[in-house]
Amino acid sequence: MSELKRSGQDAKGDPGPKPSRPRSASTRAGVDHLLDSIIRSKVQPSPVRAQTLTRDRLLDWLTEHVPDRLKLITAEAGYGKTTLMADFSRREIVRCLWYKLETSDREWVTFVNYLIAAGRQVSPDFAPGTAGMLQQTSAVGPSREAVVGSLIAELPLLGEEPTLLILDDFHVVDESDDIQRIVERLLERAPPGFTILLSSRRPPPQLRMGRLKGQGEVSHLSTDDLRFLPGETAELFASTYGHPLDPDLLREVDTRTEGWGASLQLLYSSIRARGPDEIRDFIHSMSGAEGSLYDFLAEEVLDHLSEPLQRFVAETSLLQRTVPAFAAAVLTRGTTQVPIPSILAWIDEAERMGLLGRSSTTSVSRRFHPLLREFLQRRLEGTTSPDDRRQMHLRVARAAESLDRLTACHHLIGR
Repeated sequence: MSELKRSGQDAKGDPGPKPSRPRSASTRAGVDHLLDSIIRSKVQPSPVRAQTLTRDRLLDWLTEHVPDRLKLITAEAGYGKTTLMADFSRREIVRCLWYKLETSDREWVTFVNYLIAAGRQVSPDFAPGTAGMLQQTSAVGPSREAVVGSLIAELPLLGEEPTLLILDDFHVVDESDDIQRIVERLLERAPPGFTILLSSRRPPPQLRMGRLKGQGEVSHLSTDDLRFLPGETAELFASTYGHPLDPDLLREVDTRTEGWGASLQLLYSSIRARGPDEIRDFIHSMSGAEGSLYDFLAEEVLDHLSEPLQRFVAETSLLQRTVPAFAAAVLTRGTTQVPIPSILAWIDEAERMGLLGRSSTTSVSRRFHPLLREFLQRRLEGTTSPDDRRQMHLRVARAAESLDRLTACHHLIGR
């Protein structure tokens, strides 16, 4: 369901990836070294836990959009991107090639090597010419363009069966110009039956998709699509976890978690050994400011942000809603003010990463997920003094006085 702590071992009850086919004599004699040098788990599907809810509406969406040249799944950590793709791939609706990306894959030679390795999971003799070219890369070796051109020319070696390339965790390489250009070439030049599913914590900032969008060849699942609907949450606890919750508790869970898969899994881990009264008390007090959810948010969300963005999200968690004028007031230090363009850039980045969301499609203000806001406020308390926070509240109250009386009153009381 979520993307907590993936390991290279299969989950209990899951048969794991199918063994690779024996390699041919020509492969053993030629470029066999490539498969011996890669991390095999990066080109194999992630295991699907036994306790995973089948999300039919999302699987149906993926099935419907299989022919689209590019499919995007973007959401922050813990919304179940990887599990959804793994569940989809094991249904064999389309042949899937997997590539789980790491920061070390920003280098284009490594990236192409792993693309070849992913192809060889289904066709052991795939791309011998391109693999041979990669052995020659040096100051006088073939260029990136030549190698990628060779790879595209060898894609028909995968056969005529439609093929979906899954690039998981694309956000770790999306600032690499080399990787962006390679993906663009694949989208532009690959055979018609070759499509790409790209999973990331944010929309790729540099990937040029204008032409494909104009042709209706780009489809997108976002955070809002991946949230668990109330009925799915009820089914998750009743059927998948075998731990049904009373209707009033389900409403409370839905309000507190807003369909965030990671928090639902952590909630189950926390209540499964508790009695009914303890479960009720725990759900009513559920918070992002302590326990396993706090650890998850620290490790998977905040620690991956740049220092300026960490400061921005921590300090603006003081706000009920994030608008530039109020954020500027929070971030002011003495006579030093943060320029509005910088604040707008941080708001946009936080929104792209799924940290901030809009309360409606027409709203100009943003807000944090309630559990994330509690976590950020706990962090803020650890890095600022009570007087610091009182001064923040007072600055926001002054900034809001002529714009929003209710906000001004809230921060006057809060100080």
